[in-house]
Amino acid sequence: MDTQKDAVAGAGLFESLGAALRNFAGFVLVVSLVTAPWIYGSTRHRAIILLCGLLTLMGSCWLVAKFLQKRKLELPGMVVFPILFLLLSGWLTVLTTTPFRREPFFLQHYASLFERWPGSFMVITQVQAMWLYSGLLVGLLVVIDLSSDGRWKRAFFCTMAVTGASIVILGILQAGLGANAILGSTRTPVAGVFFATFFRHTIAGAFVNLVWPLAAALLVATLCRLRNARRPLLSVGLWGVLALAGLCGIAAQTSRFVQVNALIFAVSLALWLRWRLKREDLVPLAGRFAIFAAIAACAMSLTALRMTKTPEFAERWRALEPLRLFSPSQPAEREFQMRQDGFIESTDPVAEGLLGPQRLAALTCLRMIPKAGLLGFGPGGWSLTYPRFTDDAFLSTFHLMMQFAHQDLLQAAVEWGLLGLACWMVLIAGGVRCGLRSLQSCRRAGEAVGSEEAMTFGAILSVCGVLWHGLIEFPLQVPSIQLYVSVLVGMLWTNSGYRSRRALPIPRSEPEAVADTERSESPLTVR
Repeated sequence: MDTQKDAVAGAGLFESLGAALRNFAGFVLVVSLVTAPWIYGSTRHRAIILLCGLLTLMGSCWLVAKFLQKRKLELPGMVVFPILFLLLSGWLTVLTTTPFRREPFFLQHYASLFERWPGSFMVITQVQAMWLYSGLLVGLLVVIDLSSDGRWKRAFFCTMAVTGASIVILGILQAGLGANAILGSTRTPVAGVFFATFFRHTIAGAFVNLVWPLAAALLVATLCRLRNARRPLLSVGLWGVLALAGLCGIAAQTSRFVQVNALIFAVSLALWLRWRLKREDLVPLAGRFAIFAAIAACAMSLTALRMTKTPEFAERWRALEPLRLFSPSQPAEREFQMRQDGFIESTDPVAEGLLGPQRLAALTCLRMIPKAGLLGFGPGGWSLTYPRFTDDAFLSTFHLMMQFAHQDLLQAAVEWGLLGLACWMVLIAGGVRCGLRSLQSCRRAGEAVGSEEAMTFGAILSVCGVLWHGLIEFPLQVPSIQLYVSVLVGMLWTNSGYRSRRALPIPRSEPEAVADTERSESPLTVR
């Protein structure tokens, strides 16, 4: 009898310890979401190692928690099998593939550019890149498991929205005060225009477009249920300020694609509301949305004028004139032209016109994919292998092309192979599909827009936006953006309903239910 009691007590102890470790894993993930963008977007070498360490700690605690709780991992197979394949194939490729030998000119030029702009280089080895991807893939499973609890899901979502707004505010202050270095550090200069903690303004714009739809979605849910909200003024003020901060961050950008992307997001948000709400429900809300739209337009205009960005806007948009955009390319007058920044002008006619360098890189990727095979050259393999597949002077000397292909989809095919690319697409597209099905179910239910539905739509909008941006830039090569996308995709997979099909709900005591009700009535929740 005593032995049986000891066994029960031991099982209860393991269960409690497992629950504590599971919650600690969620806490570490929240810390990672806060620190990753703030430590230079996790693009510096030490920042990458720190992020890898946090993700390793999170994954280890979660796996130990599951072992102690002795519960079956209830995860969708469409997530588990692609992740297992990516982990196995990635480590196999990295540990067994012999890297190409770099040309002496490439190494010398890389060293000279790194000495000039150390802050514009993301130094990471293939083993470290695979370490980072392993943490992100395991983190995806952690998010799916923890997001089944609505409190953790809201915590992840709100953390990303608030952290993103803080990054945007920093960038606006930097631009307004004329800062000449990231976080005041002049020891690691960067090339070109930086914004907030990101060394490249276009990548910072991709991050802004990743986070402001999250706050905007919760603002929409708050406005739709304004009468039923517990603290309406606090909720509207919080999410309204965060959404306005993101929009002002877009106005402080000089990237045309970032601004077009933000406009597409705003139109998509309006179309979703028109599709989601009935006409009799939409008419009373039109005034609220019109007021916020007017405030947002004024704030963005004032930001653009205060940052003196209007002349830059006009100059960059003037480059898209039809005569300049579609005019035939002219051959270079000289064979090579060295620029003052150390880059050599391309002599290929493809490089002329809109997105010329991106087209050159895309053609290079298409030549590399057949040689990469089904498993690819391994994570981080682009910069190691692409010089053997191109003789273009600009691709071989431009510091960003030396690191990224500016085509995230094609770079994934080069580094992970066609099978790896298919697994990544299954993970991302599958999550988006689960989110869309959840939105359709909410529409059929006919209820008012709630926070869960708003978070789902915001996650879909952000993920699709960063994929769209990845067609001409490299946002999915930046570790902090990778982390945010993996968390959003994991949250979308929680809408698949796999738990309701495979497991019965765990009964809760009445005090626990009352505690959940009290927590759900916080200002961060839209009821």
